Amino acid sequence: GELHRCVSPGRLVDEGMASIRSVTDQLRPSLLDDLGLLPALRALVADFEGRTGIAVAFTAPEALPPVDTLAELAIFRAVQEGLSNVARHADAATATVALAARADGLTIRIEDDGRGLFADGATVEEHTGLAGMRERFTALRGTVTLAPGATGGTRLTLHLPLAHEH
Repeated sequence: GELHRCVSPGRLVDEGMASIRSVTDQLRPSLLDDLGLLPALRALVADFEGRTGIAVAFTAPEALPPVDTLAELAIFRAVQEGLSNVARHADAATATVALAARADGLTIRIEDDGRGLFADGATVEEHTGLAGMRERFTALRGTVTLAPGATGGTRLTLHLPLAHEH
């Protein structure tokens, strides 16, 4: 019968991610508002590690320059989406999430040691929630770049210019 269809692990991860996403959608304001961006990202990474068993190295400066709430949300969502891609597509054992603040803005890099998104020939954009990410970042004059990682795997680089005080 229909009930005993074999469910692929990928489907389960997708459904898991979908339910996590709906939970996080509800949590978003409180997580970001209560903790601030860096602690919220740390919590996100820790939660991801616990759920997937993929070790994530999180590096960030002690403090970030002030980022407005739209940018904060864009960054938080992008890291969330980037990590869910790692879980879905990468067969990765480890990943890194690195934030760097420079004079020209904020850069976020998410890299994994998996087989690389480009290995399965699938159209990367439609797979990965990249379109939504790109929309969000473009609205903030930022950029989203997806490329093969240094050691195989995939590297997602996000850049947001920071508004300068007038």
